[in-house]
This record gives sequence, structure tokens and C-alpha cells, in this order.
Amino acid sequence: MPKDQRAVKSGGLTGPVARVSRRLKFGVAGRIMFANSIMLVGIMVLTTSLLYIQLSQLNQKREQDLLGSAADNMSMSLSLVGSGEATTDDFIDEGSQDDVETMLENVVSQYDFDVAAVVPIDYLVTPPSLGSSNRQERIEANIVSSASGDVPDDSVDQLAAAVDGSKVSEGESVVRFLEDGGPGSGTMYVISPVFAKHLGVDDTGPNTVVGAVVVGNSADSVREGFLAQSN
Repeated sequence: MPKDQRAVKSGGLTGPVARVSRRLKFGVAGRIMFANSIMLVGIMVLTTSLLYIQLSQLNQKREQDLLGSAADNMSMSLSLVGSGEATTDDFIDEGSQDDVETMLENVVSQYDFDVAAVVPIDYLVTPPSLGSSNRQERIEANIVSSASGDVPDDSVDQLAAAVDGSKVSEGESVVRFLEDGGPGSGTMYVISPVFAKHLGVDDTGPNTVVGAVVVGNSADSVREGFLAQSN
């Protein structure tokens, strides 16, 4: 019996049709692999970015804690360098200013801070540019500071004009980043209150805030700490 000429041989596709089929299969597989590669790269970039942000935030928190600890310690140590003759109006007596300045210089040098200062609370509550010339002179006479030279000379004045001094006068520490022209676009400051009992001031209550300690580091210095940890 003759074979049916229309019968199709078994065994799958052959010839040109098979080659086209294989090219289609490889083309789809290639596109899938390419898409997976792009997705993996995206995941790696996202993970790295999130890790960097987290580490950067941890470094900023570490820097805040370091600045805050230094400010608190200096606040409580002022009585050790003072003569005990401080009053509310002159909370750093004239005979103690050199010793306080030496303490600030040591802190700036040993901890690589960019600025440290001790200021009267009135300096923060009311901007130093306001008031009579006598008030400004009295405030300036009670300010003791030390700086590394990397931040602007008027950085503490800029801070006093920008910060909410009422919080400090109520006994709270304040953290503030200020675009004061310092390296890296600004400076991170911590302000810690100085209580009357820390200075032996007798003409007011022991928990009255009579001044503040200011400690600051430029943004570049903060980032340098982060890079040093990452290395």
C-alpha cells in the first residue's frame, strides 16, 4: 500500500524552521538574563545607598553625642577653674577668664573640635546686636571662646542670632546645624546650659541657667570622622 505523501515525519521541527525557533528561544533567554542583571545591579545600588545613609546617620549621632558630652563636662567643670566670685551678671569672673580660655583651647585641640565657647545666657536669649552699647560690652566681656581657625570668626554670633535661646534658659541642651560659612557648608553645634550651682553663684537659685557652653564641628570635620570609621 503506497505511503501517504502528506504524512509528516515525527521528531520535531527541522531545517529553517528549527533554526528560527532556536534563535527565538536564545533571544528571549538573553533578554531575561539582561533584565535580571539590571535588577541585581539596581538592588546592589539601593542596598549600598541605604547602608551609606544608615552609617552616615550613625556617624552624625556619634558626633552629636561627642559634642554633647564635651559640652556637659565643661559646663560642670567651670567651677573647678573659677575663683568662686561669679555673679549672675558676671558669671565668668575676670580672674577666671584666662583659665577658662585655656580649658577651651585644650578641648578644641584634644578632641579636634572647630569651636568652643562659654557665653552668658542673655547672649542666646536676646540677639547680641540688640540693646544698648553698654549691654553689648557687658555680654562681650563675659564671652570666652577658642577656635581652630577653620570656622568663621563670627560663627558663635551667627549661632546666637539663629538659635532659640529660651530652650537653653529652661535647662535644655540644643543641637543645631547652621550654614555659617564653615567648611562643608556649615557647622554642627551643641549648646549645653550652665547652671548657677556649677559656678557657685549665690545671688540666684542653684538651678537657674546663667550661661551656656557651645561646642561645634564643621560639616567637613563630621564627614572626616565618618570616612575614618569606614576605612
